[in-house]
This record gives sequence, C-alpha cells and structure tokens, in this order.
Amino acid sequence: MREIKFRAWDEKENKMVQITELRMVDGNVVGFDTWFTQDSFAPGNPYQNLMQYTGLKDKNGVEGYHKDKIETPRFVMGKEYGTEIHIVEYKDGCFGVQRGHDFVALRELVEILETEYIPNYGKKPTKTRSLWKVIGNICEDQKGG
Repeated sequence: MREIKFRAWDEKENKMVQITELRMVDGNVVGFDTWFTQDSFAPGNPYQNLMQYTGLKDKNGVEGYHKDKIETPRFVMGKEYGTEIHIVEYKDGCFGVQRGHDFVALRELVEILETEYIPNYGKKPTKTRSLWKVIGNICEDQKGG
C-alpha cells in the first residue's frame, strides 16, 4: 500500500508546503491545514493548488506528485532519442503522463533490472528503476508571471 500525502503551493510565500490535515464533506475537500496555517480554504486562501503524492519516486529518489513537471526519455522504434517534458496527471485511476494520444502510467516508465520466474505466471520484475525525473511543477513555473 502506498503512502497517502498531499502538498500545496503557497501563492503568498511562493513555496511548497506539506499538508498536515484534510477536511472533507461528501467526498469533497472543504479545507486543509499546513504546518503554518489552519482553515486554509477561508476567504483569501493562498493554498489552492492541492497535489497528491503518486506513491512513486523518480530515478534520483525524489517523490513524484500530481502536477509535477517530469522529464522522460523519448523512444522511437525501441531506441532512445533525447527527452520529453510532461506534466503528471491523474486519469483512469492512476498517475501518468499524456504522450500524444496515449496516457502512460508512471509505474510503466521503468527499466527492469532483475526478474524472477514464477511457475504458471512467468517472469515477474523484482527490481526496477524509474526512467523519469522530477524537474519542477506547474506552480513554480507560473510564479514568475
């Protein structure tokens, strides 16, 4: 089971803050607290960009969040040709990136390092490494205007 946690962009301070508590009514977030504030959905709230942890880390061990900007290798006919920049989205029950017409789950953007054979199943990856890396997020990109 993955760790469930959130962060939000503080528009006044131009920095990311960890969320310590979410308040929900009928499945909708109606407020949240950070280490510094309470009742963050009050009028004038600077924390409107709530982002959920994907449960995955990039190739450098950095936690990936919804709305992160990531760099991925670009493959053409099985060969790597440079890199592409994507924004992490949540779609069809998983976190991933839109590549042309295809939505690719982050968990599929890995290199398989080790496998084990399981009878009546086949090879199962036992050790993988992410092929993507976090390079920013949409809020940091918008702070400059």
